Amino acid sequence: MKIGIRKTKSLQQEASNPASSAWVEASAGTGKTKVLTDRILRLLLDGAPAANILCLTFTKSAAAEMEERLRSRLLSWTTMPDASLRKDLKNLANKLKTPDHFVKARQLYDQTLQIEERPRFHTIHSFCESLIRRFPEEAGVDAYFTVLDEGSSTALLNSARDSVLHRVQQGPQSKLKEAINCVSKYTDSEGFSTLLAFLISHRSRLTRLIADNNSREISRKLCKKLNLQDRVSRVTILNMACKNSSIDAKGLHRSINSLRNGTKTDKKRAKTILEWLTAPQNKRVDGFEKYCTAFITLSHQPIKRLVSNVVDSNFPTVRPVLETEQNRVLEVTTMLKRTTIIDCTTALLELTKEILAQFGHDKASLNCLDYDDLIVKARETLYASKASSWVLYRVDNSIDHVLVDEAQDTSPEQWEVIKAIVAEFFVGVGSRSLSRTVFAVGDYKQSIYSFQRADPDAFREMRQHFSSQAMSVSAPWSDINLQLSFRSAAPILQAVDSVFQNKSTKSNRIEDKGRPDTKHHCWRSQAPGLVELWPVIKPEKQRHRSKWDLPIRLSGQRSSRRQLARLVAEKIRTLLSDGSGPHLGCFQPNEIMILVRRRGPFVTDLLSELQERKIPVAGIDRIILTDNLAVMDLLSLGHFILNTNDDLSLAEILKSPLCNFDDNDLFDIAYKRDGSLWSSLCQSDSTKAPFKQAKLFLQTLLKKITVLTPYELFADLLIAEGGRQLFVSRMGRESIDPLDEFLNKAIEYESKHTASLEGFIHWVENSHSTVRREAAQADDESVRILTIHGAKGLEAPVVFLPDTVQKPHQTLPILWPNSEVYPLWVPTVDLLDPLTQNWNALKKKKNQEEYERLLYVAMTRAKDQLYICGWSETPNVRDDCWHTMVSLHLRKNCENACQTFPDGDQQAETAGITRIANFPLTSANQTSQPHSPSNSTLLPSWASAISKNSHTISDPNVRSTINPASLSHITETRTGKLIAHLVDFMGDAAAVDREPSAERFIASLSQEVSFDLRQIIKDSSLKILASPSLAFLFEDKSRGCLPISGNIKIGGQSSLIYSSIDRLIFRDSFIILVTFLTGHPSSSDPPKISIQELAINTALAKTIFPGKHVAASILWTDEQRLEPVSHDMLEKWLS
Repeated sequence: MKIGIRKTKSLQQEASNPASSAWVEASAGTGKTKVLTDRILRLLLDGAPAANILCLTFTKSAAAEMEERLRSRLLSWTTMPDASLRKDLKNLANKLKTPDHFVKARQLYDQTLQIEERPRFHTIHSFCESLIRRFPEEAGVDAYFTVLDEGSSTALLNSARDSVLHRVQQGPQSKLKEAINCVSKYTDSEGFSTLLAFLISHRSRLTRLIADNNSREISRKLCKKLNLQDRVSRVTILNMACKNSSIDAKGLHRSINSLRNGTKTDKKRAKTILEWLTAPQNKRVDGFEKYCTAFITLSHQPIKRLVSNVVDSNFPTVRPVLETEQNRVLEVTTMLKRTTIIDCTTALLELTKEILAQFGHDKASLNCLDYDDLIVKARETLYASKASSWVLYRVDNSIDHVLVDEAQDTSPEQWEVIKAIVAEFFVGVGSRSLSRTVFAVGDYKQSIYSFQRADPDAFREMRQHFSSQAMSVSAPWSDINLQLSFRSAAPILQAVDSVFQNKSTKSNRIEDKGRPDTKHHCWRSQAPGLVELWPVIKPEKQRHRSKWDLPIRLSGQRSSRRQLARLVAEKIRTLLSDGSGPHLGCFQPNEIMILVRRRGPFVTDLLSELQERKIPVAGIDRIILTDNLAVMDLLSLGHFILNTNDDLSLAEILKSPLCNFDDNDLFDIAYKRDGSLWSSLCQSDSTKAPFKQAKLFLQTLLKKITVLTPYELFADLLIAEGGRQLFVSRMGRESIDPLDEFLNKAIEYESKHTASLEGFIHWVENSHSTVRREAAQADDESVRILTIHGAKGLEAPVVFLPDTVQKPHQTLPILWPNSEVYPLWVPTVDLLDPLTQNWNALKKKKNQEEYERLLYVAMTRAKDQLYICGWSETPNVRDDCWHTMVSLHLRKNCENACQTFPDGDQQAETAGITRIANFPLTSANQTSQPHSPSNSTLLPSWASAISKNSHTISDPNVRSTINPASLSHITETRTGKLIAHLVDFMGDAAAVDREPSAERFIASLSQEVSFDLRQIIKDSSLKILASPSLAFLFEDKSRGCLPISGNIKIGGQSSLIYSSIDRLIFRDSFIILVTFLTGHPSSSDPPKISIQELAINTALAKTIFPGKHVAASILWTDEQRLEPVSHDMLEKWLS
C-alpha cells in the first residue's frame, strides 16, 4: 500500500507535537530535518523557553544548517502576509491553536536575536565541553583547558607511546619489558600503533576494566572468560600433556603394532607416535607439535580418517584408542592457543595502561583534553563525581527539551550522557512541574560509524529505554516511522528495495530487528529517474613478455582501475553536455557526486581523467595534509633552507612548480658533480634561465629566514611571490585548501611554540593533520568526490558508485564480545579455537552488516540518476561484494531491468548493462558525444552505447513517425547531426582552440565515416562558427543538441514523441528551431525526413512554450545559409 502525502504530513505533525516525547525512524530522504525544525518551532510557539531547548547533532555543519533553517523560517514569519502566515502555522500543527500563536510567530525572530534566548544547537562533543567548562571543579579540570584537534591528539599519543617504550627499554628487566617482548613477537611498530589507537579510542570502556587491576588480575579474569580453570603457563600445560599419567601408553603401543600392518599412511602415523612415546620427557615437550600431526591437520582440525579400512577391519580396537588421543591432543592444543591469547592480551593491556597513564599526564601538563576526554569527563561528572547530584540538579533546571539528530550514530558512552541529563524527565512530577520531552530521529539502516563506536543495537535499546520510562509515568509517547521519500526518483527506490528487501537473503540485515521490514515509498513518482549497473571492468589478459621486451608502455594506463576512471569521466562529460538533466537541460558539475569507500589510487586516476577533460572537480573531501604534493614541496623547501646539503630536498624543490625544472635541467647540474647539489647549482651556467631564476629564488629565501618567522616566510612565498598560483597552475584548484591549511598550521604553531622553522617542520610532519572540505564549503561549480561517510546527509541529482568490488581490509585482530569483558588480542588466525572462532564469526557478521548499510547510504544519496560500476584487479569478482549483491538482486527482482551488450566487445562477453528507468532511452536523433582519441580504444563499446531494447517502468506506446521511403536522405541528415554536435562541442572554445577541438572530435568518430566526410564536417563547422551572419545562433540564450519530448497529434491521433533539436534560440516573444543539413539549397529540396523532424519539433516546442511563436529554419551547412521553413509546409506533415 502506497503511503500518501496526507499520511506522511500527519506523521510529521505527530512527530513535531511539543507535548509528546517521540522516537522517529526516518528512512533516507524522508524529511527528518524538517521534522526537527518543525518541532522546535512548535515548542517556541507553545511558550517553551528557547534557551531550555537542546538540540544535539552529529556534525558542526548539521548544527549550523539546523540553526540557519530555524532562523530563516522565523525571519520569514516577520514579513509574511497574514493569510500566508496563517496557512503556514496551520500546516505546522494542522490547526491554529489560538490567536496568540499568530502574534507570537511575528515576535519570535526578535526574541531569538538575543544569544541567551536562542535554542542551543550542539554536537555531543561541544555540549560536553560546555558542561565541563560550566562545572570545571566538579569535573576535575582547569576551567581554561584547550581541546586538542585530531592531529595534535595523535601526535601527543605517539609521543607518549615512544616515551614509555624508550623508558622501559632503557630500564632494568621488568614486567613491562617482558610485555614489550611478547607483543613484538606478533606485530611490528605500525601494527602496534594501530592496536594502541583502537584501544585508546575505547578507553572509556577499557579504563573501567583495567584501572584497578594488575597483570595478574587481568590474566585471571581472561582465564575465566576462556574457560581455563586457573592461570597456567604454556610450559606447564606441555609438561602435563607429555606425562605418562596423561597418556594411554599401552593402548597407543598396541595401536602402533596394528598400524604397521596397514597402508603407507598408517605406517607413517605409527612411526610418528612411536618416536614421541619412546622419547624422554624433555624431548616429548620439544616434539609435541610434530606428534600432533598424527592426529590433527596443520590448521588444527581433526584428521577424519585415523586408520585405513584394512586396519579398522582387522584391528577394531585401534580406532577408539586413536580417537581418544586425538580428542586429548585437541584439548591440549586449545589450551595452548588460549594461553597464548591470554599472554598476548595481558601484555598488550599492560602496555596500553602505561601509555594511557603517560598520555593523560602529558595532556594534564599542557592543560588539554581531546575529543574522547570530553565524553569521558562529562560522563564522570554526571555519574561518578562527588558533586554529581549538584551538577544534575543544575543541568535539570536549564534543559526542558532534548532533541537528538542522527541518533543511530550515537555511541553507548554518548547515550549515557544523554540519559543522565534527561533522567528527571520521566520521574513523575520531578523538580519542576511542566511538560518535558525527549525527541530522537535516526535510521537503523544508516548506522555506519562503528569506527567511532556508534552501535546500531544501542539505537534500538535506547528507543526501548525511553519508551518504557515514558510509559511508566503515563507520559505521552509516539513511535513513528517515516517511509515516504521526497528525495529519490522511483527507479532509484525500486533498486534499493530490490537489493535490501529480499527476505531469502542476508541483505535484509540492514533493517532494525525491532521493526518489520519497511518498503520505500516515492513522492517524486513522476520524476524521470535512471539506475544503471555497469559490467565490472576486469584486467586485460597480459601478453607474455620476453626478457628482451623494452618497458616502453605504462601498464597503469591500461589497468582496469584506470579504464573505469576514464569511463566515468567520459560519462560525466556526456551528462554535462547532452541535455539529459532535469527538464531536458544539461546537468551542472555541482549536481554530480562520486562516492567511494576509501580514498585511494582510483580517486587519483579519476581526478586526472576529469582534469584532462577540463571538468571542474572539487577533489576529495578529506586528505592528510602531509600527503598533498604541494605541502610536500613546501616541507622539502623547509628542509633545504635548514640544511643546504640536503640534495634530495633540493631536487624535489627544483622539480616543483616553484622552480619548474625538467629532468634534463636536473641532470645537467646533478650528473658528475663534485660537491652538493646546491653548490653545483650555484656554479652552473647563469645564462640558462631556469638555473638563474632558481639560484636567485633560493638565495633570497636563505636570506629571509634570518628575519622571518615560518608563517611570514611561507605566506610571503605563496601570496606575495605568487607561489600559490604556480601550484594551482600545475596541480589544480584542489591544492588551494591544503596550502591554506599549511599557513593556518604555521599560525597555530607560532601561537603555541617559539617561532622556529625546524620546530615547525618537525611539528607538521608528525601531527598527521587532515584537511576536511565541508560540503557547504565545496566549490559550487565542481563535481564532488566524497567518501560515503563524508556524504552522509548529502544528496545530488547524479551519483556514481565506482568502488563496489573491493572489500574492506581485514579488521583488527581484537575480539570484544561485549563491554563487560576484556578485549582479546588474537594475533594470528591459527590461534582461533571453537570458542574464539564463534566470537570472530560474530564480529565478521557485524562488519558485513555495516558494509551493507554503507551501500544503502550510498545508493540513497541519488535524486535522479544512479550509476553503479566497479573494477577488479583479478578476473574473478567476489561473491560478497556490493557489485555482485546489486547485480544479483537487481536482475532477479526487477522485471524492468534489461541486460544488453553489443556484439564484438571482447572485454566482457557475457556481461551487460542492467538498467531501470521510467523514461524511454532511444537512439533516435542522438549521436554519441566524442571523446579523446587517445582514450577511445581503452573504453569498452558499451560506454557510450544506448540500449536498443531498454524496458521502462512506464512503457508508453511510442509511434514511429519516420517514413521508410525517406531513408535515402539519411546520409545528409546524419552528417548534419554530426556538424550540429561538433558546433555545439566547440561553441565555448576560443577561436584559436576550435580547430584542435574539431580534430579531436572527428578522430573519435566511427571508422564508417570516411576521411573526406570527416573533413567536410570539420570545415563546415569551423565556417559556421566564423560566420558573422550566424553569430546569433550561439548567443547565451541558445542551446544545442537538445532532447525534447511530449504528446502531439499526428494524423488526428495523439502520440508520445521523443526527438532532438539541433539548435534552439530563445527570444522574449518567440523561439527559433534550426535543423542542420548538408547540400545546397539551390540544387536540392530539403529531405522529407528533415521537414518532418522540424514539423514534429515545432509542435513539441509549442506545447512546452505555450504563448510563444515558434519559427523553424534549415541551416545549409555547405553555404552557411539559413533558410526559413513556412508554417504551412510544417502543418502539412502533421495532418
